[in-house]
Amino acid sequence: MYITLVSVSAQKIDQQKEQDIRSWVESYDEFITINQTQKDKIIELYKERYLEKIKVSYDTTLDDFTKPMHKKKIDKKYYIYLSNIISPFQAKKIQRYHSSKDRIGQIKFMVELTPKQKEELHDAIFTLKLKNLEIEQKYGNQTSPEIAEEKKNARMECSNREKEILTKQQYDILKNVKLVTVVNWGENENTDLLNTDNYNVLDPLEYN
Repeated sequence: MYITLVSVSAQKIDQQKEQDIRSWVESYDEFITINQTQKDKIIELYKERYLEKIKVSYDTTLDDFTKPMHKKKIDKKYYIYLSNIISPFQAKKIQRYHSSKDRIGQIKFMVELTPKQKEELHDAIFTLKLKNLEIEQKYGNQTSPEIAEEKKNARMECSNREKEILTKQQYDILKNVKLVTVVNWGENENTDLLNTDNYNVLDPLEYN
């Protein structure tokens, strides 16, 4: 059962933003299978979410501390809506995809990347996130040395790729600000930075 959203037809949305949103949704074909009807629903969902967050940004009754809290609530709400348009597992994949793009935006803020580096880094980070998701789906909340080793091996593969993609100078800069994959977390597997997804899953910092 899909959730019916309020129409945004009476409100204006920036033409470039709408094009960006359509481009994001089309990019999902790379890792999930969705039909055109679902794509159209997701596009309208993202437009609705964008307008709602813009409204919060310009709300003079809210201070700079409460605005981010309101936006996080909006993100959570629309993630639930997304999970009603497609399967929850597909929605989780989209969440990982967007948070991988966020990570590239954070990395680009610290070091200059070539287009090839940007593409390869995103692939490495997103692959790790998908592997973490598969482990989560397979084992749930279970813990064991075998599961910990599986997670560690996934991180090691991503870490090795990052070292191949980045120059030593780039890697050292990013390591100092915790923007590269850490392989050995010790006993607490849940502290993995790349296994922690923020709430802003539908509006990443970096898409180009």
